[in-house]
Amino acid sequence: MQKNRKNEDFIELALDEILKNNGYYEKKDKTSLRYKVLANIKGDLVVVSKNENGHYLYFNPNDDRDRGNIFNFCKNRGIRAEDLLKGIEGVDLKATNITHTSISSKKALEEYEAMKGLAFNNFFFTKRLIDPHLMQEFVNLKQDKLKNIIVPSFTLSQTTLNEKIHSYIVPNGYVSYLCSPLIDKESKIPKNIKSLCYGTKGLEILKTQQSKKEDIENIIITESMIDSLSLLELKELYLFKLV
Repeated sequence: MQKNRKNEDFIELALDEILKNNGYYEKKDKTSLRYKVLANIKGDLVVVSKNENGHYLYFNPNDDRDRGNIFNFCKNRGIRAEDLLKGIEGVDLKATNITHTSISSKKALEEYEAMKGLAFNNFFFTKRLIDPHLMQEFVNLKQDKLKNIIVPSFTLSQTTLNEKIHSYIVPNGYVSYLCSPLIDKESKIPKNIKSLCYGTKGLEILKTQQSKKEDIENIIITESMIDSLSLLELKELYLFKLV
């Protein structure tokens, strides 16, 4: 049966399960919902994920050239894909709990990473009178080429390890606060559109670079990041102890 497999069949098989049956073990303290981290006793470390097409991919965090699908994995190690599958016919290689990142979220995250940090003289300051020194403390506040202010957004993910459910947040997009609002002419009552969401809609979260989870004492929740920053400035809360 293995001889009749097509290339497409191979790359749709759960690479993480294949590797587990070939001497690799999962580093559960590093694994997330979207990425499985595996290693073997020889020190070979790989991160396995699944893309939107259902193809399993991997990369070696210690070697940028060592990445791709199961065929690249085998080529870089001098073995054949068929050899990896020997003796594991009873393993369900279609079953996996790796969740792929949607195309829109992936693109949004790439765009966010490419943006520059927030300029000191930005429209939150000039139009909203928010203290620019305060905003500079948040390194994940960014600005695009149109001078729109960018805030990262996060969604909740869960994974089960050792029969325990672990919850954590992952970045999945960003919100763009528009320097020049758009006018929605299609609405019955024309209104200004002041922000746009890119990727998967989630919670906008800011924290300082010095903030640590164990030190958090306050969580500010408002309708928008403008309101959060304004409230923060008004209350004069200690930055490193809040999100």
